[in-house]
Amino acid sequence: MQILWMVLFCLGLLCALLATAFGLPGTFLVLITVLIVSIASGFSIGPVWFLIVLALIATLTEVGDAVLSAWAVRKYEGTGRGQMGAVLLGLAGALIGGALTSILAAFGIAVSPLFALLLFIVGPVVGGCLGGFAGAVLGEMSHGRDRDDAIRAGWGAFIGRALGTVGKVIVCTIMAGVSAWMVIPGLLGGAGTAGS
Repeated sequence: MQILWMVLFCLGLLCALLATAFGLPGTFLVLITVLIVSIASGFSIGPVWFLIVLALIATLTEVGDAVLSAWAVRKYEGTGRGQMGAVLLGLAGALIGGALTSILAAFGIAVSPLFALLLFIVGPVVGGCLGGFAGAVLGEMSHGRDRDDAIRAGWGAFIGRALGTVGKVIVCTIMAGVSAWMVIPGLLGGAGTAGS
């Protein structure tokens, strides 16, 4: 049974990393994955304070990403419509970018599994940034702003999305790595950190 939980745990962490690349709240998925395994083990795997720390980091990361994106659009003189367009088309762009590069990644496995994984992660990030740019431009233009102002706001959305996604990927990777270090020894019945 422990092996099954370990496989599910690792799959949860992998899904969290991929979700973050798509601009989704992967940090919360790391938290949920650790929480489920902790509940299933009767909280014998990993200390409770670790869950609290993960919850704080996930919340701060997701709030920080939203604030950074909004700030970047505002910094480049965008409006609320530009921000809304950036969010909506940014998510659509991430999904489309992910779908397109997942097809390429399937062929990329022949070159190298690492190359395929890189393609799969880069697609949603690039798609999300381009979608955020297009969404901000369209949102601003629908608000009656001229093309130059709309493009300026679009660059703000692009920069905010890029910085936010890169930051979230870094934080989520660290969270997943530390979570694996804390939990997997306990799942394997080791006497390491996860057992304390």
